[in-house]
Amino acid sequence: MGDARYALDLLSTAADLCEEEGRTTVIEEDVRRAQRLAEVSLLRREVVRLSPHQKVLLESVYSKEEKQSPTEVYREFNNIMRLSGREQVSHKTLSALIAELELYGYVEVERKGRGRGRGVDFYIYPTDSVERKALLDALKDFVV
Repeated sequence: MGDARYALDLLSTAADLCEEEGRTTVIEEDVRRAQRLAEVSLLRREVVRLSPHQKVLLESVYSKEEKQSPTEVYREFNNIMRLSGREQVSHKTLSALIAELELYGYVEVERKGRGRGRGVDFYIYPTDSVERKALLDALKDFVV
């Protein structure tokens, strides 16, 4: 039943978009725009529930296209915190935040062993299941 309700909501939003433009026929592009608006709206509702630190962390991870090391994420995160006049955090706190966002499905963490006894390299990057632009649009209301 949820899928049917979602489809009806999309068509209703698409019809509203069409009407705003003075047209009487809904086209595929209207439905795609309605789908994007629905996705951003859903992400906004989800982002509201995140802590300020989690929001800034998402901004720092999603602002880059490539995989980042924890050190790179840490620098970017604390740079945003410093510029917005907020308190910076430790590596340990940032690691906990990354683990939470990985659990929520916002980021992925790739772990690569360097061989026996030589440690592990970590890389953090946005998950494929969340559209980058939609999340950044949802975050812009919350991250300064």
